[in-house]
Amino acid sequence: MRTTLLALAAPVLAACTQPVTERERAMFLEAADLAEWGYQGEVRPQDEKVASVRSVDGTRELTYAYESSDPRQPLYVNVSVTLQGNIVAARLQGIAQDVGVGIGLRNGGVTERPMAGGQVWGDASELQALMLGDDVVGHRFSARAGGRTYHLVMSGLHTDDAETWDEMIGPQMRAFLDYAPR
Repeated sequence: MRTTLLALAAPVLAACTQPVTERERAMFLEAADLAEWGYQGEVRPQDEKVASVRSVDGTRELTYAYESSDPRQPLYVNVSVTLQGNIVAARLQGIAQDVGVGIGLRNGGVTERPMAGGQVWGDASELQALMLGDDVVGHRFSARAGGRTYHLVMSGLHTDDAETWDEMIGPQMRAFLDYAPR
């Protein structure tokens, strides 16, 4: 009986969901933010998902995902903000996420091209253009500040220069850098 109770309780003890505050949500580059940057599709609330999960070790992952249900105006945005207890864990998590996303993109025939010239956000950041053949189809962006990591993958909208990207992601990066985990 005790073993059965532990087996049933393990997933609950391992992680629990929490609400995402407005201050936390300010860190996400959301589909609605992209209209001023050229996205012309209708942003439908039913196409987005927002979540916060706290692991048993205290790590929190905040996520925003949007996938347009309108095939005429495709847009995909996925943002993951991970709040770790220490810098080493954040670096390792960032590397693992970059490798995993890279594998997934390559499996879909998408390659990455570094975009130089942008601002360094936090301790380190990287902007990649996502390429399908010779066409830019989106971006992958990552940043780390102390024990926090920020990862974004977006397709359906892109910019050709890093300075425009910095303007686009600036409000979210300032919220990310100013955020003090609860």
